[in-house]
Amino acid sequence: GINNLVQNGTVTFTTDRKGGNTALQFGSGFLQTANNLPASSVWSISFWINTTQTTLEGYLFSLTNDYFINNAFVSELNFQNVNKLLAGISSSPYNFKTLNTTLNDNTWRHIVLVFDRSQSGNNEIKVYINSVLQTLSIFSGNNGDHTGNFVSDKLFIGGTGSNLYKYQGKMSDIKIFNFPLTQTEITNLYNE
Repeated sequence: GINNLVQNGTVTFTTDRKGGNTALQFGSGFLQTANNLPASSVWSISFWINTTQTTLEGYLFSLTNDYFINNAFVSELNFQNVNKLLAGISSSPYNFKTLNTTLNDNTWRHIVLVFDRSQSGNNEIKVYINSVLQTLSIFSGNNGDHTGNFVSDKLFIGGTGSNLYKYQGKMSDIKIFNFPLTQTEITNLYNE
């Protein structure tokens, strides 16, 4: 799990997918890890979201406060007014992919992002929705292979280190792993 989070701006608790009060409500604030993530060539992030966001660019996760830094990754909604999820690895050349499904319909969905620099360019980024592997489209870059570890830096959740690109919506059950989750592990997380 993620421990030692620092709150920037307002992030409150709200109704979660099971009727409790443990989901995070983002809109004007964001969270960041207090310490840098350790070096790893792989990060898997499991979480649930529920949003109606239509405003430009809402960051879900960003390793560093500026995803154009080499060896970082990013995931956001509504990049350049395309109302879908974008996931990308920022290294020359960039490897940005988009999901072909809109997510802003006020429905809880389980999402797993896998950023794996040990894989070939086509397989470096995987996105699962409700435990189903999604087909992604190339948004930018040429699927270049990226080797080695991601930069050791803070993980930003629901925004960046600036006041730009805030995610507006709910998020819950955030879990991060420094290995690629298997289909069985993803299905188990979805069924929790």
